[in-house]
Amino acid sequence: MTTATTSRSLAGDGGLLARIVAFDRALHERAALRTTPTPIGLALFHDPAPTLWDLNAILVDDADADFAELAAVAEEVQRGLPHRMLILDADARRQASDARAAGWTVERHVAMVPRRAPDRPPPPHEVAELPAARTAAARRAAMRDEPGGDLATIESVLAANEALSAARREREFASLEAGEPAGMAKLFSDETRTIGQVEDVVTVPASRNHGHARAVVTAALEASRAAGHDLTFLWADEDDWPRLLYGRMGWDVVGRRWRLRRVVR
Repeated sequence: MTTATTSRSLAGDGGLLARIVAFDRALHERAALRTTPTPIGLALFHDPAPTLWDLNAILVDDADADFAELAAVAEEVQRGLPHRMLILDADARRQASDARAAGWTVERHVAMVPRRAPDRPPPPHEVAELPAARTAAARRAAMRDEPGGDLATIESVLAANEALSAARREREFASLEAGEPAGMAKLFSDETRTIGQVEDVVTVPASRNHGHARAVVTAALEASRAAGHDLTFLWADEDDWPRLLYGRMGWDVVGRRWRLRRVVR
């Protein structure tokens, strides 16, 4: 690949990432029950579920701010929450390093888009689009096996998701095993109907390693394209194994975001 081609590719990825971030931020703002402007960005709150990090966070706009400033604003604005949560879409390696030194948890999430053929077709599981009430029991089973899978958190997540489903124009796809949901993925969109986001991919513990995640991600992608979306993306933890699965399925990384979090004891 020539230098010129590489530059064009990077520029194209930057354009994709800008669209993804704008879509994602609009979705966050639409889902918030209240917002508060701060010197570093917009603080979002979902008061019925204060323990849910993604719904109670600050979307940082000031990419040049030092971590000490970010932490001070979070301490002031989020003092009623059991955590401090900052989401940075710009390159935040400097702030992340200082956050780790201060004892915060740092996550890097990658935005991925499908640009290549998958390594193999999905397994021939039956996949159906189902209402949330039909998949709730399976999601409970899947979430109980995850970090933070206590009953109160699970019920808060499910209640919040039900309340937010309309704001996210949510659709859910389930891969079935003996007629019951075994793997699930959601597809979010917005009023522009040009972008789709694949999210909340889970598999019940007893059905893992049977291709259900591959089946539902494929189904959600096909539904996004059928709906006319010219961009479909997902977020994945850069340090977790699902990113590798998505890579094998033909999804490429086009950008990163940093999530800085501290639980208040």
